[in-house]
Amino acid sequence: MARFSRDDWLVLGLAQLSAHGPDGLRVEPLCAAAARTRGSFYHHFDDHDAFIAALLEHWREWNTDGVIEMVKLEAEISGKRARLSALAAGLDQQMEVAIRQFAAVNSQAKLAVAEVDETRISYLARMNDEERGEADDRARMLAEIEYAAFIGFQHLFPDADEARLIEIGDTLEQMIANA
Repeated sequence: MARFSRDDWLVLGLAQLSAHGPDGLRVEPLCAAAARTRGSFYHHFDDHDAFIAALLEHWREWNTDGVIEMVKLEAEISGKRARLSALAAGLDQQMEVAIRQFAAVNSQAKLAVAEVDETRISYLARMNDEERGEADDRARMLAEIEYAAFIGFQHLFPDADEARLIEIGDTLEQMIANA
């Protein structure tokens, strides 16, 4: 049997959270889903809190920091917008919703989600400033509106496909540009 790595536990944890909510993050269901022992789990994590901290950091790295780094590779702002839209639409929307539901019952997750929200909104505000030359408060306000629409769409239509998410994002962009 192949060794189950720390990253394997984190990927499984996010999948379990998406499929089963916070209960899927208990050690027993994780071990059952991985077909591994508790010893295997605790080989990688000192305790359950350490696992949750690593899980949330993994989510942040892949779904926020990594996305921003990929967007920064684009030279033109229009390319950045298009790339951000495509990458955001490609995120596992159900996992994003599950993370927020977890944040409602877990203080570590609540803090992580607040930090990720601030990072995402701040990045959007910088893009608005770069693209439109908006004043800081207006760039921030537009970023908050864009992000609120994105999060709201995830909750209202968690099974929407990427094309629909991109279409909604493009429509919102046009509305903001014409405002």
